[in-house]
Amino acid sequence: MLHEEKYIGENGYPITISSEEQEKIRKEWNSPVSIRLPVSLMEEGFSIIQNFHEEIKPQMDMKTDPTAVITAGLTEESDDEFGVERATEDIDEDDSFCWEEDKENNYILDMFTGRQYIEPSREENIHRSQKMLQLLQAREMSKGTQPQASLPMSHYRDALQTALDKSRVVVIAGDTGCGKSTQVPQMIIDDWIRKGNGANCNILVTQPRRISAISLAKRVAKERREKIGESVGFHVRLHYQRLREQGGVMFCTTGMLLQGLHSNPTLKGVSHVIVDEVHERSVQTDLLLIILRRLLRSSDDLRIIFMSASLSTVQLQKYFEAEEATVIEVPGTLYPLTRHYLPCALNELQINSRHYQLDSLMEPGSQPFINYDLVVDVIKSIQNSRPPGAILCFLPGWQDIRTVQTRLTEEKELESMLWVLPLHSRLSSSDQEQIFEEAAEGRRKVVLATNLAETSLTVQDVVYVVDTGCHKEQRYDPKKNLSILANHWISRANSQQRAGRAGRVQPGEVFHLYSSKVHMDMGRFPVPEIMRIPLEHVILQCKAHCGDENALSFLSEGLSVPSRRLISKAVSTLEDLGMLEILDQGATEKLTALGRRVVHFSTPPHLSKALVYASVFKCLNPVLKITASLTSGRDIFLNNIENRAETRAVKTQMNNTSDLLAIARLCSAWEELDHYKDKIDFCNDNNLNHRSIMYNLGISRVYADHLYDGFLLNKEDISSPFSSWNAFSSNNQLVLGVLLAGVGRILHLQRGVLSKGIFRSDSFVIKTLDNKQVHTGSDCVLHQLPKDQDMSCHLLCVNLTRDEVSRRTIARDLSLLQPLTVAIFTEQKLVAEESEDGWQISVDGKEQLSFHLDERTAKFIFQLRNIMKETVSYIVETRGLDSEVPPPHEIETFCDTLLSFINKLFETSQNFKKFQKLEEKEDLGF
Repeated sequence: MLHEEKYIGENGYPITISSEEQEKIRKEWNSPVSIRLPVSLMEEGFSIIQNFHEEIKPQMDMKTDPTAVITAGLTEESDDEFGVERATEDIDEDDSFCWEEDKENNYILDMFTGRQYIEPSREENIHRSQKMLQLLQAREMSKGTQPQASLPMSHYRDALQTALDKSRVVVIAGDTGCGKSTQVPQMIIDDWIRKGNGANCNILVTQPRRISAISLAKRVAKERREKIGESVGFHVRLHYQRLREQGGVMFCTTGMLLQGLHSNPTLKGVSHVIVDEVHERSVQTDLLLIILRRLLRSSDDLRIIFMSASLSTVQLQKYFEAEEATVIEVPGTLYPLTRHYLPCALNELQINSRHYQLDSLMEPGSQPFINYDLVVDVIKSIQNSRPPGAILCFLPGWQDIRTVQTRLTEEKELESMLWVLPLHSRLSSSDQEQIFEEAAEGRRKVVLATNLAETSLTVQDVVYVVDTGCHKEQRYDPKKNLSILANHWISRANSQQRAGRAGRVQPGEVFHLYSSKVHMDMGRFPVPEIMRIPLEHVILQCKAHCGDENALSFLSEGLSVPSRRLISKAVSTLEDLGMLEILDQGATEKLTALGRRVVHFSTPPHLSKALVYASVFKCLNPVLKITASLTSGRDIFLNNIENRAETRAVKTQMNNTSDLLAIARLCSAWEELDHYKDKIDFCNDNNLNHRSIMYNLGISRVYADHLYDGFLLNKEDISSPFSSWNAFSSNNQLVLGVLLAGVGRILHLQRGVLSKGIFRSDSFVIKTLDNKQVHTGSDCVLHQLPKDQDMSCHLLCVNLTRDEVSRRTIARDLSLLQPLTVAIFTEQKLVAEESEDGWQISVDGKEQLSFHLDERTAKFIFQLRNIMKETVSYIVETRGLDSEVPPPHEIETFCDTLLSFINKLFETSQNFKKFQKLEEKEDLGF
């Protein structure tokens, strides 16, 4: 009866809304959004458009030169020009943040001193070499046994020198603890010093992580009884200590060496390159291998040393077959090491395995997961049953670390016995370096770490390792154009590295929280990063080194070659971004004017484009801060699972429709405070991480330097709200439009949820344009919609990932866009068709991105987009590249007029409600 009367549906749920009303709601969800503009504003715009076609475009066509070459600029005196506080306290005040290239084409960077490379005179070399010899002799004559003399690597000094004399490529396969990372560079430079040639020995040592580069440099300097900067230095992002003179060892991250190659492409002044932990196969390492192999063909003097504890020496030998690579195998010095696997690991600790769900940790082919109860109980049992010694526990990610840390510290008795330290890349260098300190008397140190602690880091007092067997890894699905974040089993090489962290000072134990069957089922080596990430930035990096050469041709020289389909997709994306021009049926890939501007940028290409557009549209400061927050890896919030709602509340106070604008405003508010105490109080009041804000502002400054080096900025203070580069920075939709031009991804916000016969008007759902549901994090400002205003249904989405742990697609860093912002700034094609009551335009024909407007407004938007595109292209092609012949005054005036008009256009349309109502308003010409 109820079913017949349509009170209950076929699924048995009550119907509270009629089928006609349901159909009306669905129709409204897919109906185009209205765009209405003031008549007077459009008339002003049409006048500008007419002036462009009649007066300006002919002059622009005469001025542009598509073959103009851009040479990056040196920023040696730029440290305090941009008004951004230093990210670290110990950065030299006279040096720039980055290895960059001078505006003069003949400038070559000295990678050790950071100054222009000038070949030393014979007298200078002799003087420096003699001084180095005296210091070495004094050190060797001093009393006391040096602990490094007992390391196995110290017994291979002669073998190393023989190998370097014989071959230009040496591969050192050294077991964990053999001392290769600290001793190999010292052996090489000491040999040169003894031969009276120390000043000409300049060794670059690459490390996969900044903490490794810093800690190793400090360790080597200490062993040499020197201060950092004498003959040992380091260079990582935003933090370095360079050498005062040539002749020494420089530890750096692989990325910093690749950056340095832009301004010293032949490694002038470098005698040796040591690539440590090469087995990790980061994308930077794979690119470096290609470049180094090419350099060996043209350089007779360069020597390359590859080092790893778990390395396929056969693969590297084959890769450098032409150079006849020599292999040296060195055993480790570990004390006896006992490795326990499930279930024996629990029996050894007298833990009852029946209390835990262990099936997925016991059988090969299962999905890895973290059993927090098991991890915590294992650490407790070690504390209660084992002699003193630090514990190192490997966990996949930050939230796993925080969860275990909370569990261990919430018990007061346990808290007094354990000193629990997290180790994660999001922590500052000083926080990370706490792990090297000794625990207080009566307390045991417990380090909770990601795979950051797998290699190159030696925490001397670690006796026990707890290995969960998995790590968090992002893998790219080209079909879905989506990065998938999931926990994956580590490789056997990773497992060996983790085990090798124990037993440095006494016999050690490793508790693998997976079975030996699972261990044998693991891959032998990690999946190379280049095989599992999107390649757009990789290919742009290639272009800095291979010019117009086909990307497939360049990457095919790598140790691992990505699929042709993945490379083609990345090339196509760069073409869509306007950075590559494909010629000769794909045989040649030529950088466009925009591509030449951003080829040296360290940002992903889509954000590089946004930065360029921000400089053009004079809204630079917020875009710099937003880009830094998206790429630095440092969250400015003191985030954990418990306080995400608090984080959302703080962001909402700054901007309740955009995570990105909220973060930019928070950073600006912190920056505007004059006193250190006020900044700290501001952070405490708003759940912010003081060091992370400083770091991110330092990164934003690096990105400003990128623009300056690309001749898109002058030295004006870009952090000032009065700067011409920030003339329109307060226009939120303009800022988001600039980001949209680069990022391009739009999601659809559907107001109201119709489910099981019930319509919930106060609910909403976010979907991709192919109708797949997307979830937000609870710290997102749009996790709950503001109730005080009507809003657009279009969302800018920068980060979209598939979390296989929760089986959800997660959108982060969302921003509401006005329809006009989408229509003006989307880089996709607009399609127009006439309808019964006006016109309908859509983005690339997509129904969810369609707009209703009258014919004149449609004509205005199309024409404005066209002249805006041509003007931006002109600025990108010409700005700063011809100082002798400045652009005609008429063009400069027009550009200023157009940009001011676009700012005015978005200021006028900031109120979302205007775009939600279809009522006619005569005074606005509706």
